[in-house]
Amino acid sequence: MNSNKKLFFAIIFPIAAWLIPSQVIPIPDLTVIEHRLIAIFIFAALFWVLEPIPVYATSIMVIVLLLVTISDKSFILFQLAADAENYGTPIPYGEIMATFASPVIMLFLGGFFLAMAATKYRLDTNFIHGMNAYVVAMIPVGVFSATSVINHHDLRNIKWDVLWLVAGGLALGMALENTGLAKNVIDAIPFGLFSPLLIVAFASLLAIVMSNFISNTATANLLLPLMVALGTGLPALYDAGGLRYILLTVTFACSLGMAMPISTPPNAIAHGSGYFETADMMKTGVIVGGVGLFLAYSYIYALTVVFDIL
Repeated sequence: MNSNKKLFFAIIFPIAAWLIPSQVIPIPDLTVIEHRLIAIFIFAALFWVLEPIPVYATSIMVIVLLLVTISDKSFILFQLAADAENYGTPIPYGEIMATFASPVIMLFLGGFFLAMAATKYRLDTNFIHGMNAYVVAMIPVGVFSATSVINHHDLRNIKWDVLWLVAGGLALGMALENTGLAKNVIDAIPFGLFSPLLIVAFASLLAIVMSNFISNTATANLLLPLMVALGTGLPALYDAGGLRYILLTVTFACSLGMAMPISTPPNAIAHGSGYFETADMMKTGVIVGGVGLFLAYSYIYALTVVFDIL
């Protein structure tokens, strides 16, 4: 598929999702904000998969779209429906912008500083233990900048595109949680009609798909509280190992999303090196994710049901 076709498909489907009536989407009480977020999520997924523009540019566009369409400082055009009963709650624009300086981004930045300093001066990279990793990550940023170990020329060599790529995924995950869309999607799925094992399989598949697009950590933070509510509200799950089985399986599934550059920090760094394309990651990531999910099912089922260890 040439770049023009990729761009066409990546644009037409989000626009269609934006324009279709909310009543068509099978999510009860869908708000205007949530409807817009669905379109933005489809935009992000297609642009990250098809890559008609660089993946870091897609992440920046995601943040821009969130700010312009569903934040509390969105364009006037998108606030015309603000008085509607089903408008929803806009996301504070500061929370969206804060993803550029989230602890994960700072951890990356600190790692980049350490790597550059170690390469430049062969510095020992052993730092204080017992502190929060995100706090420790800021130590080399401050110290190396103040002492000119890392100067303004070195700053130009930092992989800023990797940081922006990660920020886009964090912003999308934050939006899914803060708008309530993730919870509403879970609530809209008729899990009570499924067999226990099918519930676990569906929940873990949802986790692995989401973690490919909004990072593993963000997916776990988003889904695990929802899985607790789901597990305690469905007695049928006790036949398949109960709450522990679904929580452990979903946790493993969140860690197995590795088919996209946005999925995990190592993927983002590897993609930023220029040696790997998104298609390369997808081929390997889908296989590893599928095999890993099967092994997780088997392992946790054996522990919870067969051996009754957990």
